[in-house]
Amino acid sequence: MKKFIKSYLIAFALITAVIMNGCDAFENFLFGLPISFTINTSGSTNPSGNETFCLQDDETYQDYSDKLNSIVYVESYMVTLDANPTALTGNGVLRIYAGTSSAGTLLFEHTANNITPADYITPNPAYKIELTEAQITSINESLASGNTCFYGEYSVAVTSGGGVTNSVDIRIDILYNIDTSL
Repeated sequence: MKKFIKSYLIAFALITAVIMNGCDAFENFLFGLPISFTINTSGSTNPSGNETFCLQDDETYQDYSDKLNSIVYVESYMVTLDANPTALTGNGVLRIYAGTSSAGTLLFEHTANNITPADYITPNPAYKIELTEAQITSINESLASGNTCFYGEYSVAVTSGGGVTNSVDIRIDILYNIDTSL
C-alpha cells in the first residue's frame, strides 16, 4: 500500500511539473558530486603533507563540465586511513588553497585542537570539517570564477603519544552540488 501511495505521489508531482512548466522542468539536472583526495603526512616530530586535486580529474565532472550552470560547496569530512603511532594526539590543521600550490589564495584553514587521528579510522565516524559562512563563500566564489584545482595541506602539531617517526594519512571527502543543463 505504501509503495502504491509513494508511486502515485511521484507520478502526480511529475505530471504537475510538466503541466506547470512544460518541458522546462527537465532542462536542468541538480545532483551531488562527491570528491575525495588523500594527504599522506610524515615527520620525525610533527607530521605534515600536501596534495593537489582537480575537479576535471573526476569522470562525473568531465561528463557535465560543458553543461555546467553552477557548482557549490556543501560539506566535507576527514577520515583517517592510518595513524602511527595510534596514540598520537595533537592539533591538526587543514588548509585548502585555490590552484595547485600554497601560492594560491587561501580558501580556508581549519584547526582541530587536541585531536587523536586514530579516533577517525573506519568504522568510526568521520570528522566533520565545520566551516564558517565566510569560508564557504570563499570556496564558492573560487568555484564561480572558474577555479577547478585545489591544494590541500595537513599537519599535526603533536602534543602527546608521538613516536620517533610519526605519520597520519587522511582522506578528505567533499560534497559539491552541481546544476547542469541537459
